[in-house]
Amino acid sequence: MSPRKIILAAAASVLLLGANAYSALLVGDSNAMAGWNGTVNYDVAVAQYTMKADVDYAVYAPGQFNLSFPGSDPSSGAQFVYAYRVHNTGNSTLGTELNPDYFSVGFDPGDLPQNIGFVDLNVGQDPNPAQFIIVGGGPDYTSATWKFQPALAKQSYSEVLIYTSRNGPELENASVQGGLAVTHLLPSPVPEPGLAFAACGMAAALLMRRRVSK
Repeated sequence: MSPRKIILAAAASVLLLGANAYSALLVGDSNAMAGWNGTVNYDVAVAQYTMKADVDYAVYAPGQFNLSFPGSDPSSGAQFVYAYRVHNTGNSTLGTELNPDYFSVGFDPGDLPQNIGFVDLNVGQDPNPAQFIIVGGGPDYTSATWKFQPALAKQSYSEVLIYTSRNGPELENASVQGGLAVTHLLPSPVPEPGLAFAACGMAAALLMRRRVSK
């Protein structure tokens, strides 16, 4: 084999190994919180249409995220980092198998999410999210959302989708959509007790006011 072919083969092997390593980089990460990393399946079928996806996730205690992703913690190690990665596991060429284009994680009243964004891995064809936003106004934030335009291609992964919070995790509803939609539980911050009670109190007061006005 010529020197040029050896160099090209070596480069291809490095890229392939890198892509394989990144494919499950959140799951089993020793820097993540024990019991708070894994994969949830999001396959769904309605009539002849299907969408196939997994979501890898991990929660990192303050100061731990930079150990796995150096320089990528937007809180500079001060907060918990919530990380997710959407994987389109579909492989059918039929138009009835749809591709994910939207991912959201729900919040309870009183959650204090910040610093939504993503970590650009620069591996393979992982698409950057076209839009990402924390929905709602504090303390009544409702969700963190990421949109992909175009949708995630078959067998591709999203970048690592993140936000931070000063609070540790519990489980909340999280959705993957792409023509079809499916919801399962993923980690989300525990709400601030005082803010949660305040938000519930405000909601109760508004409900009572509406009833009185009727």
